[in-house]
Parts: sequence; C-alpha cells; structure tokens
Amino acid sequence: MHRATPVPARGIGGSHRGGLSLHRALSAAVSRGADHLRDHAEDGTELDRFRALVSLDPTNEVPAQHLMSLLAERGQPGVALRVFQDLRSRLLADEGRVADPETEDRAGEIAREAAGRRDRSAPRRVAPFPTPLVGRSAEVAAVEALVARGFRFVTVTGMGGIDKSRAGLQVDWAR
Repeated sequence: MHRATPVPARGIGGSHRGGLSLHRALSAAVSRGADHLRDHAEDGTELDRFRALVSLDPTNEVPAQHLMSLLAERGQPGVALRVFQDLRSRLLADEGRVADPETEDRAGEIAREAAGRRDRSAPRRVAPFPTPLVGRSAEVAAVEALVARGFRFVTVTGMGGIDKSRAGLQVDWAR
C-alpha cells in the first residue's frame, strides 16, 4: 500500500508563501479538472466527480459553479443553492472574502429559475380542521379585516397554545 508523504505545515521550502502557492496550484488543478469534467465526463458519474472536486477544495468556485449548474439542470435547485451557501460561508470563514460575482450571479439565476417553476396557479392548502375554532371569532374577524384591506402579512402574537396558528389557518380557509 502506498503511503502519502506528509507536507510540512509551512509548505514547500518552509515558507508560508510556499504553502499559499501550493494551495493556489491545487486550486488551479481542481479548476482544470472541473473544466475537463464538464466537457468530457459521462452523465452518470459527472455529479459524483464534481462533488469529489468540491470536497477536495471547498473554496474553489469553479467546480462549485459546475456542481450547482448540474444540480439545477437535474431538478435539484435547493441542493444547488445549499452548495452555494456552503461555498459562501467557507470563503468567508477560511479566506475572509465573498464569492465572485459570477458565482453570485449563477446562484441568483438558479433561485429565479426555481421560483419560476413553482406552480402558483393552484395554491397549496392544508386540510381544514375537523372541529370548529371556539372562542376566537373576534381575533379571526380582526385578521380577516386586515387581509381584506390589502395587508399581505399579518403577525399574530400571544402566549403559546392559544391557537394563533389555527386562527391564521381559519382566515385562510375563509378566503
């Protein structure tokens, strides 16, 4: 079995700058590998290979962008946006910087495409409660009046267990 030779903590040549150039060389190799995979990989294994590249260098934006695009193309925009969020937090924590504008733009495109695919013609509703709401008719009427006046968001506050959520659902079902 082959054993890897440990690299000194300060990088090649013992200097901190050597360590940075080693990291840059690795990042460049991962980027080239990501570009090659995008152009030549088989469809079934492509996703796994990009995941591996992202895990090798989690702050490299090139394989992360390709992985985000693949996931979005395969109908997984939520997972693609989680890859972006992980990348963004890693960049901030490890390198003290934000993602490149190109990466930010790609994440925005994925989010907009996902929002456009949602079917808004048929609102999703929860099933009505089998029992009536008792003792909250004044509160329900007040919320219904606000909604009727055009307020899109209404906050109902109070102690836990006094049927705030159920009152809101009651208003929704009454519409």
